[in-house]
Amino acid sequence: YNIFPLLQPATVNGVTGGTVPAGTMTFKQGGNVLASNVVMTNGVAIYQWENPAAASHTITAEYTAVTGGNYADAIGTSDAFDISQAEQKPLNITVPSKVTYGDHNFSLTTTGGSGTGTVTYGVTAGNAVSVTPAGEVTVAKAGTATITATKAGDANYNAKDDTVNITVNKATPTVTWGTIQQSTTYTGSPIAESGLTKPMITLANSETYSGTIQYVYKDMGGLTKGLLAGYEDGLPTNVGKYQVKAIIEAEGNYTPAESSNTMTLTINKSTPRLTINTMNGKTYDGTAVTSPTAADMS
Repeated sequence: YNIFPLLQPATVNGVTGGTVPAGTMTFKQGGNVLASNVVMTNGVAIYQWENPAAASHTITAEYTAVTGGNYADAIGTSDAFDISQAEQKPLNITVPSKVTYGDHNFSLTTTGGSGTGTVTYGVTAGNAVSVTPAGEVTVAKAGTATITATKAGDANYNAKDDTVNITVNKATPTVTWGTIQQSTTYTGSPIAESGLTKPMITLANSETYSGTIQYVYKDMGGLTKGLLAGYEDGLPTNVGKYQVKAIIEAEGNYTPAESSNTMTLTINKSTPRLTINTMNGKTYDGTAVTSPTAADMS
């Protein structure tokens, strides 16, 4: 099958040495008239058949002789011939340039192909996405998947496939300090996480973060080095004012992330407890008395 016309000639042969048959020709396929009253030239009538369907065909030519001529009307039938289904033009699936975990559903489209067949979709490898037959894609996880689109064949064309590989990238969480000014009191040990108002961690699909939050800090009066340049790992101990960042590691469908802002943590001085030894039981004897000493300043 192709979209070009098929030239169908029919020749009427007269007797040897006689006149050339003249008249008109009617072309039929079964009971359907393809063309009528096609004028003959030198005994030949030609019908240009536009876009014949892919199928088995037999053409009948009915000759109508001119009135008063030397020849009678006649009918001829061609041998059966097949027009095969053609291959479709290339089929191409259009997908987004980037897909990330947490993205909304999206629809696939195709270009190309030929004929009237319907396009359907299916996942043929991987499990990062699912797809409906109509082409609506749902992101399931970070990873890869292969989707195949099939444009069905019709009377004139064979079916045609195209495949596309989709990579679902990991999402990046949003880590934000809501309370950016916090304070506590010196205890002699690193500040406990329970003593802080933790940062907010926003994940895709309303999911909840259950992993560990790491902290890094720097004294606002000097720089150290840890997980982040200029920062020291953990939480500070001593009195002072510090900038604190929160960091979460890569997990499942998510990349590592650090807080987009910093929290200012102030560690205030602790008030010591002062205990003075008593002198109960001391009797005057005329000698100097040693002054009491601070026994406990903790």
